[in-house]
Amino acid sequence: MPLLSCCVCGFPSSSKRHQNQGAWRTPTNEYGKKLQIVFIGLDGSGKTSLLYALRHPPPRPDQPQADGALRAGRHSASAGDFSDAVWIEGNSHRGAKGQSAQAASELAELGNIAPPPNLKTVTIPLRVGGTELIAVDTAGCRAERDSWRSSVTGADAVVLVIDSSDALRLPVARHELWKLEGVLRDMPGPFLVLANKQDIRGAMNTDSVRDMLQLNELESVIGGSCATKPCTAVDRSTIEAAIDWLITVTVTASSCKDK
Repeated sequence: MPLLSCCVCGFPSSSKRHQNQGAWRTPTNEYGKKLQIVFIGLDGSGKTSLLYALRHPPPRPDQPQADGALRAGRHSASAGDFSDAVWIEGNSHRGAKGQSAQAASELAELGNIAPPPNLKTVTIPLRVGGTELIAVDTAGCRAERDSWRSSVTGADAVVLVIDSSDALRLPVARHELWKLEGVLRDMPGPFLVLANKQDIRGAMNTDSVRDMLQLNELESVIGGSCATKPCTAVDRSTIEAAIDWLITVTVTASSCKDK
């Protein structure tokens, strides 16, 4: 189908925006209202960790944790702490609600900041700055990747999370991403790639990730921009900066579409 430029935003416009939306879709997407942002990525890419870090600011240095200890700059990571999450398919996996107290304690002692990865798609309410978001955390295991298409359809924005420390799986991520090029072509909002785990030695920079994913070629195919930003779950500011950018571009694209 022909692509229409949305003002100066550079994102394609489509009359299919409100068609085939998932059950999680809310009826409005104006600025200040809830934006639907879908997070996709292979298992182990760190999607859930990033969302957990956004939802749970680090405690103050003088703030006591659940065990009474003072843990400066650390999260006490209890498994399954997404209390407001809405499970779209089936029930929560055994890691989220069946975690033993001993295992949860071990996670906390290791300084982890996230519950175990989701094995099914969930929605998570977030607030970044003054904007309310509904983050859709899709499952990254092989059996669930075909469901990405239905989750992405109708989204305000899409975020692909990449484990930039694992170059061997980048071709797999590229394959799964390019399977979505038809959906991304019809999406009026932005597409963002997060080069995650930048805290790990040897992690690829954003330029290398772009090259491995062939994002320049994808931009030509979908007629829109594919931005790439670095982040790590252990530094919340990197995630906030990326999501702030995403919100701004999403709202701008939506405003252009309405003119």
